Amino acid sequence: MRGNELLIESGPGEVRIARVAGGRLTELVHDRAVRWPARGAVLPARISQAAPALDGHFVALGRGVTGFLPAKELARGARAPAVGDRLTLQVTREAVNGKGPRLTARIALAGPRVVYRPHGRGHGLSRALGGTPAEARLARLAGGAPVPGGLIFRRTAGNADEGHLLHEIEALAALWSGIAREDEAPLAAEYEILRHLAEVETVAADDTTLGNRLARIAETVAPDLAPRIETAAATSVFDRHDTAGQIAAALEPRVALPSGGNLVIEETEALVAVDVNAGRGEADPVRTAARTNAEAVEALAREMRLRALGGPIVVDVIEAQGDAVRARLDQEMRAATRDDPARVDVLPPSRLGLMEMVRTRLGPSLKTLYTAPDARPAPSVEAAALGAARLAAREAKGLKFPAAVLRVAPAVAHWLGQQADLRADLDARAGRPVRIVADPGLSPATALVERAAGA
Repeated sequence: MRGNELLIESGPGEVRIARVAGGRLTELVHDRAVRWPARGAVLPARISQAAPALDGHFVALGRGVTGFLPAKELARGARAPAVGDRLTLQVTREAVNGKGPRLTARIALAGPRVVYRPHGRGHGLSRALGGTPAEARLARLAGGAPVPGGLIFRRTAGNADEGHLLHEIEALAALWSGIAREDEAPLAAEYEILRHLAEVETVAADDTTLGNRLARIAETVAPDLAPRIETAAATSVFDRHDTAGQIAAALEPRVALPSGGNLVIEETEALVAVDVNAGRGEADPVRTAARTNAEAVEALAREMRLRALGGPIVVDVIEAQGDAVRARLDQEMRAATRDDPARVDVLPPSRLGLMEMVRTRLGPSLKTLYTAPDARPAPSVEAAALGAARLAAREAKGLKFPAAVLRVAPAVAHWLGQQADLRADLDARAGRPVRIVADPGLSPATALVERAAGA
C-alpha cells in the first residue's frame, strides 16, 4: 500500500479518479455525465422489451438510455420479469461502441474490505486469502453476521479488525436497504472511491463538496479509514506526479521497457495487437528474450488496466524456445493480471510466439474517451470540451470581475452549447457566469479564459 494514492479531480460534467502507486499512474476511471450511467451505478429500471433471441430483456433507465439485462444476470431464484416490471439493477459495463450499458440484478456493493450481495447466499473470499489463517476466521465472522444475503471478503479483509469488518457489513446492508426504498444512492464515482479506500494511504479530492460527501460515506461504512480522505480544493490534484502528462503518455502507442526495448500497442475494431521489441541484446539472445518478455508482461498488465483495453488481445512476444519457457511466461502473465478489476483469460503462447488473452470490456477504452476516431491522436470534441470546462472553472474562480468568456473551437462550442447541466455546473464552480464563444482560429485542444466585455 505504501506510496499508493487516489487522486479525485471533479470538474463540470466529469469526475476523474486516478490510482497512483509510487508516483506512477496505474488506473484511471471516468464518470462523465454525458456517458451516464457509469459502471457500478445502482439505479431503478423498467423492463421495456423482451429479447428472447438475445436471452434477456431491454430495460429503460431514464434520460432516454436503454440497457440490456441478460437472463443469467437475474437474481438467483427470481422469475423472468414481464414488460413494465420495475427492478433495481447495477451497471456492469458502460455503453460502448453503440451498445447500451449491460446490467445485472445481482447487486454487489463493494466496501473497502467487504462486498455485500443482498441477493446472494453464503460467503466467499479473495483468492489471495485462500489457505491463510484468515480464511477460517472470516468464515466464522460471515456465519455470525447479522444481515441477510451473501458476503465476499476482499484481500484487504485479511488483517482487518473484526469489529471494523462487522461495522462495514452492517453499514453496507443498511445502504442497500436505503437504495431498495429508493432513497438517494451514492454516485458511481463514490462507489469506486470507497472500493479503493483500504488499498491507499491517501484519497485527495480537489472539490470541497465531493470531499465532504466522501468523508460522510466513509464515516458511515468504514470510520477507521475516513481520516485517509483529504480535500485539496486550492490546487488541481492532477498536478501531483504529472498525472495529466502520464495520461497523455498512455495515449501513445509506444511504451518503453527498462532494458531499452518497447511495446507497441495498437487498438483495432477486432482486437488489440501488441508487439514486443527487444533493445540492445546481450551476448546470449535467450537471456535477452527472457528479460525483455518478463519486462513486457509487467508493463502490459499495467497498460491494459490503465488504457482500459478490452476484448481479444494478441501479443507478439519475442520467441520463447521450449515448453518450460513458454509455460513460465504464461504463469508470469497470469500472476501480473491477478489483481486486475476486469477478468483476464490468458492462453499459453503459441509456437508462433503469440500470446492470446481476453480481457472483459468494462467500458470505453482510454483512447476512445480522449481521441477522435478519425484523427488520432487529436482530442475528441467531448474530451476537449470537458478539458476546456475544467480550465474555465479553475481559472475563472480566481478572477476579480463578474463575468468570464471561454473561447474555444467552433465544434467544442457547439458541444458545450448542448449541455445545459454542464454549463450550469461550470457557472456555479466558477462563481460567475461563463459565456461560451466559438473562435474559428482555435484548435479543439486550445481554450482561452478571458474577461467578458463590459464586465
